[in-house]
Amino acid sequence: MAWIPSPSYLSFITDTWYYYSTSIQDFSKYDFPNDTIRDLKLCFANLPSYFYIYISLLAILWTILRNIFTKHFIAPICQYFRLPILEQSKVPESAWKFTFYFISWSFVLYVLLIKEEGRPILDPNYIFNEWSMDKQIPLHYYIIQAVQLSFYIHSLYATIFLDNWRKDSYILFYHHIITCFLLLFVFSIRCHIAATLTLFCHDICDIFLEGTKVILYFKIQANQLKPVLELLANIGFGIFTVLWFISRLYIFPLRVIYPCACYLIKEHINVPFHLFLNSMMYMLLIMNIYWFSLIIKLLWRVLFGQTELEDTRDYNRHEDSSMKVQINDKNVK
Repeated sequence: MAWIPSPSYLSFITDTWYYYSTSIQDFSKYDFPNDTIRDLKLCFANLPSYFYIYISLLAILWTILRNIFTKHFIAPICQYFRLPILEQSKVPESAWKFTFYFISWSFVLYVLLIKEEGRPILDPNYIFNEWSMDKQIPLHYYIIQAVQLSFYIHSLYATIFLDNWRKDSYILFYHHIITCFLLLFVFSIRCHIAATLTLFCHDICDIFLEGTKVILYFKIQANQLKPVLELLANIGFGIFTVLWFISRLYIFPLRVIYPCACYLIKEHINVPFHLFLNSMMYMLLIMNIYWFSLIIKLLWRVLFGQTELEDTRDYNRHEDSSMKVQINDKNVK
């Protein structure tokens, strides 16, 4: 299968406008509430009760594993290298996320390249190949959806009670809510390929983000700066910035959102609640643009020597104590 070229950004904007205007016109013909009840029944039929049990148990499992991983493995390493106390509170969170995203993204890559022979990546329209509401989801997609959905449910709890509080934590919390609804929803309407591609685009950035932060936190050991680690962190941040643009601002809108919206209209594929699906994906895109603006601002300041590389979302030591990063005693004991 050959590479199918992506649409231009101009086509993305104009065709998106056409998609929404057409969808709103079609919505006026929607028989409410009869059609809504019918579609909801179809969605709930694809979400058996045992699926919720699996998700709940996995979400609890991630919380337990995180506690074991950070307290008994990462925290002793931080103490061994004599990191500053504030960095010791940050390393476990980033190390945990790096480990999860690296493993989960590797499995997603395996599914897309090996199981699907690269077809979802080469041809965006493959997302709806032989689509049907009663189509059985292959086991590997089932595993991806269950693992990722449960992890983001765990992340909702972790953002409030486990993670260091940051300036954009509220936005991150809403991001996790949208992601949870999106993953559950696409599972119910059998758009699992679109969900997997979305995870493919987003998790690769999180790998480099959290990995770079871990390196950055280790640059000062026993009150001594390690220039090599500082250089590696700067290189990692540069790679992260490029990957963010390619995966979240190019592939995601042009090769995931575009076929989920415009291809449906063109091919007259009647996916239930597709307007709701695409609206959530556009909200993710808006968040990606917002975070990319912060990344570019930091990159500009680092390149011109105005500041050192740091997570600008963190509260610094000089800000109000009620808004400082809270040090988790369990992570440093």
